[in-house]
Formats: sequence, structure tokens, C-alpha cells
Amino acid sequence: MARMLSFLCLLTVLRVHAQDTSHVVTLKANNQEKQYKKILIAGCGSVGIRHFIETLTPQLTAFYEKKGITCVYEYMGDNPGGLRSGVSAAYNNHQPDATLIMYQLDDAPDTLKTKHSSRVPRAILMGGERYQQRRRVKNLNSHIDEEVKLVILEGKNMVPVWQGQLNIIDEKIRESLYEKICSILAAELSRNKIPLAE
Repeated sequence: MARMLSFLCLLTVLRVHAQDTSHVVTLKANNQEKQYKKILIAGCGSVGIRHFIETLTPQLTAFYEKKGITCVYEYMGDNPGGLRSGVSAAYNNHQPDATLIMYQLDDAPDTLKTKHSSRVPRAILMGGERYQQRRRVKNLNSHIDEEVKLVILEGKNMVPVWQGQLNIIDEKIRESLYEKICSILAAELSRNKIPLAE
């Protein structure tokens, strides 16, 4: 009985620590030193992911402006077919050094399909195709569980420099969550020679 009680206590402690598991994973690394002064942040996805990205973007903008980097944000819609043309138009308007695209594209939002691609969607590079991603699950008690794809593109030709995935796992929605995401994204980009610093 004492062993069982100890085991249950250990599980409780591990559950508390496991909740703090949000992280950024690199899917395609960058090996060349990069330095950007102006970044276009482009969001693409459903209304739910749009709200998340538009809540995160001011934090990202403030975080990077402290480091001397200008950021501008544009929402590209939820249609992957128009993503390439939308990013191209935004690039022409803002002339950034790089574009950070944050996206979550669902093929069928009503289903529980789990197939997803770790590559840049062809909609960005070639237009037209849709990809399936893990369904987002939001609890009613203000927790968030999201999987957001990230890609950094350079230049007018939109050459992919880095690709990653932001995993937010059972996090309580609060201001410090967005600050944490800024820090973990900056740390992962620094490991990939994209320091985004002054």
C-alpha cells in the first residue's frame, strides 16, 4: 500500500511538471549565419488559430523591437490556395528581410485526422494543395493545446531558410504564456544561426 501511495505521489509530481512542456522543434535546420532587421509575420489558418496568432504577434513584435528588429504582421486568411499570393503581396508592400509564417491548415476541421506534413505547404511554394494537421483541442477551463507550423522565408522568391513547429501542450492561457513562446522561439532560432538580435 505504501508503494502504491508513493507511486501515485510520483505520478502527481510528474503530471505537474509535464504540463510545462511547450517547445519549438526544428524540422529543417539552418546552417548559415542570418541577420534580419525587418521581419514580416504572416498568419494563416482558421478563426481560432488567427486569434492565437494575433494575440501572440504584439508580444513577438515588442520582444524583437527591443532587439532592434522591425516586425509587421498580416493575416493571410484560411485558404492555403491564396497563401503564396498573399505572402507575395505582403512582401511587396513591406519589403522585409525575411518572412515568418505561422500556420495551421486543416483539411477537415470536424474530424480527428492526425496525418500532418513537416514540410512547407506546397500552397506556399506552388499554390493550391491542402494539408491535414492535428486537430486542436481547447478545454473549457482556459487551457490550450496547439500545434503551429513555422517557416522562415527569405527574399522575393520565398526561399525556405528554417522550418519548425511550435507545440503548446496543456498550457494555461495567460500573458506569461505568450512571453514564454517568444523566449522559446528566439532560443530555437538562435540555435539555428538566426539570432534576431541587435
